[in-house]
Amino acid sequence: MTKIRLGKGDAALVFRKDGIAEAFFPRPYPKTMEEAQNVMFAQSLFWAYNNDEMMTAIVEAIRAEPSHRMN
Repeated sequence: MTKIRLGKGDAALVFRKDGIAEAFFPRPYPKTMEEAQNVMFAQSLFWAYNNDEMMTAIVEAIRAEPSHRMN
């Protein structure tokens, strides 16, 4: 089992080996847009993951970008 430590205002998406996706969002919700950026991003990705049309658009956009590898 892998454990993920989250900070007080962090969000996480977990894709388990058995095919189940889990989302963890902070409660209470962050008070400012600055604090909430990763939470909003995670919520958007979780929604897109469950929307075939949006997920296809995201995957195509990522594949269209040149690969940037760290040296």
